[in-house]
Amino acid sequence: REVLAGVDIHTAYGQTEAAPRITYASPSDLFTLRGTAGRPLSNVTVEILDDDDRPLPEGEVGEVVASGPNIMVGYVSGDEVESGRIDSKGRLRTGDLGKLVDGSLYLVGRKSDMMKLAGERVFPQEIEDVLNRHDAVKESGVFAVPDERMGERLIACVVLEEGRTLSMPELRPHCLAHMSFV
Repeated sequence: REVLAGVDIHTAYGQTEAAPRITYASPSDLFTLRGTAGRPLSNVTVEILDDDDRPLPEGEVGEVVASGPNIMVGYVSGDEVESGRIDSKGRLRTGDLGKLVDGSLYLVGRKSDMMKLAGERVFPQEIEDVLNRHDAVKESGVFAVPDERMGERLIACVVLEEGRTLSMPELRPHCLAHMSFV
């Protein structure tokens, strides 16, 4: 607001297959609904589905699926169903993960970025966000490596702020206090 005084910022979320918008956030939404991707357009239905295509309740994370007159019928190649982009009900499978809260969509990641560790859904970005909140951490990156027992194991690489030190015994309580899935 201070940097762009007098400028209204309008944001929208969508994909080319949705011609191209699915949701819209007004300038006031950006400040009152922090992190929102907006509310569905008036002629668009947004659902959050689990891995078995069942609708999830408000606040639960699942795949963002959209339907409405703006959703494409198909690709020129004709592989929209085989590719998983359009389901048997004509809905667009966005591949994005999100949740609906009070009618607003909040995106949390990509379905392809999600990992399952010991039965829990884990997103590398969530872990990076927690690591990056530590005052000694400049930046971090999280990735998975194969693990015989758990399927995948996470590895975190951390770059410290200049002149700072940080040990695992110092970092562990920080992570445990801020991660929702531990």
